[in-house]
Amino acid sequence: IVEVYRGIEGFKTVLKDMLSTKSDLIWLGVDEEKFIKTFSETVIRQHVRRQKELGIKERILTSDETKIIYDTGTATYRFVPNKFFDPTPIAAYSDRVMNLVWEPLTIVLMKNRELADSYRKHFEQLWKLGKIQPKSRLREIK
Repeated sequence: IVEVYRGIEGFKTVLKDMLSTKSDLIWLGVDEEKFIKTFSETVIRQHVRRQKELGIKERILTSDETKIIYDTGTATYRFVPNKFFDPTPIAAYSDRVMNLVWEPLTIVLMKNRELADSYRKHFEQLWKLGKIQPKSRLREIK
């Protein structure tokens, strides 16, 4: 099953779907600064608060040059060299994979267990290579 959502409301729909599965999340290609600029810090904070209430954890791969991360207690970050960083976010959870295209803002949600498992395997390899500390200075949003 493939569903396509557009705009900020489409993204909010997918965030609700993430919460409804109560599954832990993995993210590749996250640039928190771009998320905040596009969706507002309020939308992100509300999602993180609800995620915390449900006990959902997330692991996030981002660039070692990133400037912002969230200190939420729900997220663990690892950092990859910027030259290998892909700024097109992908999330896998439950039996789903979400791809986010920034221009025009489009979210493609695919529901397939094998596909989601394949993304998780790829993520695990990158996670092992990721560094615990970035080379840039961070601003942690609490």
